[in-house]
Amino acid sequence: MTARDGRVIGATQIHGKSSGKRTFTIVLLGDGFREDQQETFDLAAKTFTDVLLQTSPFDRLAEHISVHRINVVSTDAGADNPLATPRPIVRRSFFDSTFGFQGIARVTSCDTATAKRVAAQHVPHVDLAIVVINSTDYGGGGGEVPTYTLFTPNPNNPDLDPRDVALHEAGHAAFGLADEYDHVDRDFPLAYTGTERPEPNVTARVKASLSTPVNLETLKWRWAWTPDTPIPTTSAAANCRATPATSPVPIGTVGAFAGGHGHNCGIHRPEFDCRMRNADEPFCRVCQQHIANVITSRLTLTPRGRTPVSIVARDADQLDVFAVDSAGRTMHDWWDRQIGWSGWMQINGGTAGSGSPVTALRHSPSSVSAYTVNRHNQVAVASWSAYTGWTGWDPIPGLTPRRGATVTPFSRFEGHTDLFTVRQHGQVMTTWREPGMTWTAWQPVSDGIAGPGSPVTAASRFPEHIDAYTVGPDGRVWTAFWVGDPWSGWFPVGNDMRCRPGSTVTAVVRDTDNLDLFTTAADGSVMTISWRSNGGWLSNWTSVSGGVASRGSPVTALSRRPDLVEVFVLGTDERVYTTEWHASSGWRTWWDVVQNGQGLRGGQVAAVSRDPATIDLVVTGTDGVLWTTARRDGAAWDMWTQLSVT
Repeated sequence: MTARDGRVIGATQIHGKSSGKRTFTIVLLGDGFREDQQETFDLAAKTFTDVLLQTSPFDRLAEHISVHRINVVSTDAGADNPLATPRPIVRRSFFDSTFGFQGIARVTSCDTATAKRVAAQHVPHVDLAIVVINSTDYGGGGGEVPTYTLFTPNPNNPDLDPRDVALHEAGHAAFGLADEYDHVDRDFPLAYTGTERPEPNVTARVKASLSTPVNLETLKWRWAWTPDTPIPTTSAAANCRATPATSPVPIGTVGAFAGGHGHNCGIHRPEFDCRMRNADEPFCRVCQQHIANVITSRLTLTPRGRTPVSIVARDADQLDVFAVDSAGRTMHDWWDRQIGWSGWMQINGGTAGSGSPVTALRHSPSSVSAYTVNRHNQVAVASWSAYTGWTGWDPIPGLTPRRGATVTPFSRFEGHTDLFTVRQHGQVMTTWREPGMTWTAWQPVSDGIAGPGSPVTAASRFPEHIDAYTVGPDGRVWTAFWVGDPWSGWFPVGNDMRCRPGSTVTAVVRDTDNLDLFTTAADGSVMTISWRSNGGWLSNWTSVSGGVASRGSPVTALSRRPDLVEVFVLGTDERVYTTEWHASSGWRTWWDVVQNGQGLRGGQVAAVSRDPATIDLVVTGTDGVLWTTARRDGAAWDMWTQLSVT
């Protein structure tokens, strides 16, 4: 009846490492178990853990999961059942578990506040608390603290196990997944008529008729959909009284199937079946990806080798960082001034080809696109909006890029995107699009050829103009410009300075009349050259205060105002160094960013300015983990911190 009807014995860890913010922690609490029944609860907790760790995606994430049990003695065995006949059943249990929640006999509930309090008192940083009810009657319930009973499987459904129900309810409580079953003749109408649902595994944006065009840009799980699957894949009957009983496509196909969230019409789910529809089925692909994202978001990221990292500022209060992890997965972490870093998540199951980074472009505070060369050696794009989340990855057809190529995006004006990359044999290629348009056909940028390992970079001083840069096969920096078709021919920049093989050319536009380039010479020297509207290119490349970069490290530069340029690089001692150019005083000498801050030899320093007074840096440290720091004008650099969930 109340928490006075029993006592807490204590907590025992039954799987995983110690708990904390970097581990997904599950706590099982027993209710309705008398003192002589604690071994029954112990066995139930072990069995749940075994089933959990054999269920995808938890099986592959086992090292990041911690499971604890809290033994609690109740005065009576079992749970309340106010709907029982001929008279209600009352049991004195610690968490006051009961059947008949909301008038439905099989739905169980408990004293949520007490369960959360006891879990928090005994286990640090609990992500999911589950109450195990000592009853052989079928039951389970969701909410903040899921509940399930130790029921005896029904002969009509022998495959349904209590742990299946527990995992279904955990899908609600810990991962925000919706039920995917259709109308259950309760308080839900046949048709859903509301706005888009927040859960990742149901959508109200798919049209109900096969004859109605579907805007795939708004399909939540477009990243998992293949174009040969019709959308919608199934539709409810014309009177909305039934949904199809069989799937027209193979089981496991991701599409848009009518029914979900307790409705038949107006809402669709990703696959024909899923644990969120039938508890004894596996989680569908979309649910698995979301669960994995939630669990892995709290981990530090080990990026792949020296693959560059991208950082963009959506506005002064929001940053996005993109990286490729050691398994080749395309990863994203974002920062918000109010909540800190969200943690790393894989972008819709995407993977990057060997050596290719994820690059990114901010369109607005509510819109970002990411690009890579995927493992199928295709240029691919994924898009995020605050309204739909991530979509993609979608191939941009018509080009086979060079293995390990970088896709360089930039925008000349709002809504417009230009892309540059390098095809096989080094030819420089470009495409572009505007909102609502498809990508134009890839075309060569004149006769430009990029040297092995060198990306193409681009800059725009005004909307009708583009400058493209690369290091050619001869080691010199080459450029071409566009002011309307056709492109100019390529020509070398400056004197006969030769770059390190694979060097990057970094372009900084200070204003429409001033542009600066940075790269590394054959001996590693950090070099620069400038262009002025009233004089063109200065004749010679010059050293930036004698700085020398670690072999393979590109030069990062940005300009927050026309009279200031800031440069960052990894030095030969692997420290992160910076210097500044001021119009009034020229270049300063180099100094290290936060004493003893070190990066992976040959790595890159990613930098962005999210407001006129702030710079943020990200670097892969010598420990192989991404680190970040920031500085505001007039203040010292923050201490380096690991870039992960905060």
